[in-house]
Amino acid sequence: GPEGFVWGALAGAFAGNFALQWWGARRVGMRWIGGTGWRHPALGEYLKIALPLMIGQSIVVLDETFMSVFGNRVGDGAQTHLQYARRTMLVPVGAIAQAAGVAAYPTLARLFA
Repeated sequence: GPEGFVWGALAGAFAGNFALQWWGARRVGMRWIGGTGWRHPALGEYLKIALPLMIGQSIVVLDETFMSVFGNRVGDGAQTHLQYARRTMLVPVGAIAQAAGVAAYPTLARLFA
């Protein structure tokens, strides 16, 4: 049933994201040296730069979850209305803002470097 599907998805996520990568790294001779690098200044700088992006990207997924939960609590048709409103809101984001952001990446990378 559904519980088996959940356990299968969890095992597949572990196998694909960790076990398979670990196996491939071992095959080419990479070894894990535990505990090194966690206090490296470059890691802190990377997290300072990447964390806002990671949080911003996860909001898109959380937004759909919140819509589903709140839409189900309000009543009939509310979830559908919220989904249509979200799609309508994302049209200008997809057409203008995303294109501008991708076009700005090289310039921003040069400015940062």
